Amino acid sequence: MDAGRIYAQGAAAQWDPATAISWNAKFDLPFEVEDAVVQIMTYLMENETASLLVPGRLVSQLHPHFREVMQVLALQAADEARHIEVFTRRALFKRKDLGLSTAGGQTSLKTLVEEPDFTIASFLLSVLGGRLLVAALVPRPPCSGLCHCHGVQTCCSGRGPARRIRHGASSRAYLSGSRHSAQALKCRAAAS
Repeated sequence: MDAGRIYAQGAAAQWDPATAISWNAKFDLPFEVEDAVVQIMTYLMENETASLLVPGRLVSQLHPHFREVMQVLALQAADEARHIEVFTRRALFKRKDLGLSTAGGQTSLKTLVEEPDFTIASFLLSVLGGRLLVAALVPRPPCSGLCHCHGVQTCCSGRGPARRIRHGASSRAYLSGSRHSAQALKCRAAAS
């Protein structure tokens, strides 16, 4: 699938956190379970912040000829910002403070954010990120809506780290500084 179609698919799948999730749904969780949910949401917010920074950094390195790729990365960054909003809102739904942020977690995410290879950083963020934890959340409101929206967005915003790794392994010209090199890369990619 080309970047233009990925962008169009992702743009069409946008959702509004205010209306897509039943924030007014009544539910009660035991105090300890709610504390655990707050801690998980805090962890997810940290991961989504890293997930926002990685594509944002890459956009500045792209040659303007790859505008569709820029659009996909900008859409991914916007998706991650929305995820941060939703996880924050859920964390503070019944509590006034977020969970704890650990030094180890911060160091791990800092390493990922500083990873120069987008493919590696993207794959590791996918493994560490919300895709794994969100599926494990209690299927009660508003978490059920949160899981559904995050899953749909993940599918539509270019999910498939393995696909990106295969493509990235074949070429790195999107980081090229010249239009000629970018065009040559496009021709090589079309020929293969």
